[in-house]
Amino acid sequence: MEEIKWSIKGYIGAFTTGEGEVVMGINLVIAIPIALIGLAIFILEVRSIRIQRKKLSLPESVEGSKVVWGLWHTGARIREEDLIDSTTSIKRILLFDYCNTKELTKLANMGALGHSETDIQKEIIDITKKALLFSNSGVRVRWYPKPIPYSLIICERDNNKINIADDFSTRAFLRIEFFLAKVKRHKRPPYLIMKSSKDKGEQALFNYYVKEFLRIWDSARPINSLNDMECVNGSKT
Repeated sequence: MEEIKWSIKGYIGAFTTGEGEVVMGINLVIAIPIALIGLAIFILEVRSIRIQRKKLSLPESVEGSKVVWGLWHTGARIREEDLIDSTTSIKRILLFDYCNTKELTKLANMGALGHSETDIQKEIIDITKKALLFSNSGVRVRWYPKPIPYSLIICERDNNKINIADDFSTRAFLRIEFFLAKVKRHKRPPYLIMKSSKDKGEQALFNYYVKEFLRIWDSARPINSLNDMECVNGSKT
């Protein structure tokens, strides 16, 4: 994959390649006149920042992996694509806890999901019930109390058992979408972050989001049965 760099004076540019990759380059040439010495030229080159956009669809990412961890607000995408069954690679699912009624209202008002509070609840209930049906296949679901500003999936291509961040192989990657108010799902571009990237910054991002997933997972509410979905006094704060 070739890296594209835009070398200009005093500008920052970004291009999307035919492979769906956004490549941003910064190459600033600053000329500073200095009295009695003449013209001194300082060249500052900042390594290109490579932001990889999706190359695989969500179904391709899930079906080509052995283990997938997912964090969503409602899980509508995996329900629409019918990605949870007895052979699914999706093993951990984090969804928003709609029992937190104050946060549910905020989430609905943001408009990014395009649904009412009732619709959001229904989607979360539907995907949770689907996950419970396949608990014998290793599917686990938990609800987190406050909306997260992104959704993501972490995909492992080689190992069947993943429990901690170090269990992910070099072929692991994650896809992330940032949650923006009033921006509908189909307009939010997913970005690909590779564990095996030569860019240390990208490696650090992968490790950061895996650890964040585990942190949220450890503090989230386990849903092991239909009874666990009940709210206390209609609210859980």
